[in-house]
Amino acid sequence: MIKKQTFEIMSLIKQYFDHFEITQEKIDSWHELLQEAEYEEVRRNLIDFCRLNKFPPKVADLLKAKPATVDRMNAIPSVDETKEYLAKMTAPNELTDQERASIEESKAEIRRMLGIGD
Repeated sequence: MIKKQTFEIMSLIKQYFDHFEITQEKIDSWHELLQEAEYEEVRRNLIDFCRLNKFPPKVADLLKAKPATVDRMNAIPSVDETKEYLAKMTAPNELTDQERASIEESKAEIRRMLGIGD
């Protein structure tokens, strides 16, 4: 999209929304974001936007980024992957002797601070 087309888009916005202001600085900054977009697509997005909104669009409204496509076959875990995941979730959490000792020491310290005997 060339800068002249960016100005044309902004002029259309001004026609639909009286309070939309166009300045050279705004044209330059909008063009920086719109220059890689296709003019006709941006224009269609603007028309669609104007049909449903009371306020002028932001640049992002005109670009309408397409969501990334997902490879659904690889996104769904296999039976084996599901079984492995469920096994990890249901397996008791194995603690080392050192971790158990540390937990018991912490419990003893809490009981001591609270004045509770063993």
